[in-house]
Parts: sequence; C-alpha cells; structure tokens
Amino acid sequence: MNAIEYEFFSIGDLAAALDRRPGTIRLWERQGYIPEGIRSPSLHEGKRQRIYTRPQIAGIVRIAAEEGILGEARPRIEKTRFREKVLDLFLDLAKQPLSGAVQLSTEKRAA
Repeated sequence: MNAIEYEFFSIGDLAAALDRRPGTIRLWERQGYIPEGIRSPSLHEGKRQRIYTRPQIAGIVRIAAEEGILGEARPRIEKTRFREKVLDLFLDLAKQPLSGAVQLSTEKRAA
C-alpha cells in the first residue's frame, strides 16, 4: 500500500518555536500578523486544534529572526515587516500540496 503521511504541529509547538505563549500566537492571529492555522478534525466534543505544517513554522521562525522579534531585545511587532513577510510565506506555501506539508512516503525507494 502506498500511503502518504502529512506532518502537523499545534499552536503550542509554534509558540515554543518562537519562545512565546500560545495566547500570544492567538493574539497575533486575531491582529492579522499570522494567518490562523487550519483546524484539525474534532477530537473531543467539538474542540478543534489549530495546526500548522513544518514549512509554515520554519518560515515563521525564519521571518521572526530576520525581523528581530526573537530573543530578548525585540522591537514591537507592528514596527516590523513580519505581517507582510508571513502573508507572502503562506501565499507561496498555499501553491504547494496541503499548504506545504511535508510528505512522508512509506513507499520503498529503489537503491
């Protein structure tokens, strides 16, 4: 059987990668700095988790580093180009299958 797995991460994973709290990521989503992650299927009584792909998280972290909002001396996010760059990232990834999810094929490759 040829199966393809996709790798997703929670808002907590994104927050940890940015050294922030999940509440900060939710605030940034509401303010438009980060597009809201896709919602997972309902697992428990209608609760659905925001999920992100590895390329989305890696890109957001890269952009945050470029804009200087990682670490101790971080400028106010509204004084950076973070929003525009993250939007461009998500638009570029949306052109790829499943918003740029990493495809992990279980198919054996010829040596």
